[in-house]
Amino acid sequence: MIYPTHTWFRQFITALVSIVALSLPGVVTADTLVAWDFSSLDYTALADNSPLSNPILSPSAATTSPGVTVSDLTSQGLLSSVGNLIAGEGNFKNWDVGGDGINDNYLEYTIEAAGPDKISLDELQVTVWRNGGGAPNGYAFDVSVDGGDYAPFGTVLTDDLAGDKIFDTFTFNDNISDAATLGIRFTPRNAGAGSTGNLHIIGLAAMGTLVPEPSSLLLLLMGLLPLHFLRR
Repeated sequence: MIYPTHTWFRQFITALVSIVALSLPGVVTADTLVAWDFSSLDYTALADNSPLSNPILSPSAATTSPGVTVSDLTSQGLLSSVGNLIAGEGNFKNWDVGGDGINDNYLEYTIEAAGPDKISLDELQVTVWRNGGGAPNGYAFDVSVDGGDYAPFGTVLTDDLAGDKIFDTFTFNDNISDAATLGIRFTPRNAGAGSTGNLHIIGLAAMGTLVPEPSSLLLLLMGLLPLHFLRR
């Protein structure tokens, strides 16, 4: 009885171990899953308080990680544009109708993992500035996992500045794992100042990892590994 020592067999085992290792979640690093670019947006020809039409942006305006697809970016509710518009930014109002602190309207998109892979979501970002004291000073995101109910992602962040025309990026931290699809809503709300006024937005982003799922073939090959130690 002998142990298999053929070169091809050793190469097969080495390649198999490498493939399996690359398929494990632990080797996947954090990445920008989706980053929206507002530079193609141009509302300059619209009159003040014009109702917005969907979509706000198409998937071609988003940079995505390999293996991730994204839907249109759409508006929900009574969002409208306002005067003094600048090309390359979204200028939206009527977020928190009535100023009761309950969000009424939002921007929304969906990201999806290709095939059997799963998404782990760690951060959401918005790059924004408030036009004035009438704009909501609370920013938030709500997320739906695989078509379920929307729930807050992280906590509401407040913005005490208004009218400075300086874009700031607000980062929301939380963790959602093992998701095939994620519905993401940017949901400004009254956090003690402002209600329906306008926000200038030039970016939305989602950060996390795309975790490969071992295929049936890989699982079968992993089961064959003990054969290396059997005697003929």
